[in-house]
Amino acid sequence: MQLFLPSLVTIILAGVFIFFVIPRVSPTIVFILAIIYLYIMIQAHYSMFGDEYRLNTWRDQLKILATPIIISIMVLGLLFATSQFVFKIDLKSMIESYSKVLIPKYSNIPASKLEEIQKQL
Repeated sequence: MQLFLPSLVTIILAGVFIFFVIPRVSPTIVFILAIIYLYIMIQAHYSMFGDEYRLNTWRDQLKILATPIIISIMVLGLLFATSQFVFKIDLKSMIESYSKVLIPKYSNIPASKLEEIQKQL
């Protein structure tokens, strides 16, 4: 019962503050109070759960792999870009050829309508 009463008092005081005080305050002050409250809550959260953040070390193993992954992505991008210049690969024709394969066949459309649709494309 001792935990219930303080939380009930807190909720009542918060309701009084929200309905009677905040509407009479300018938006600038509300914004500043929100920023201050956010800062205080971030500090409280980190002080409560700081040990869990420090013990969560699975991401530290990924930090080791970050540099080789970024370098390999850059090298592959450079290889792809230079291969377009060297081999004169036309991406537009490749995309058009693949899109023709991926266009579904409409069997329920009459042939005359289908020809009109194909002409419009």
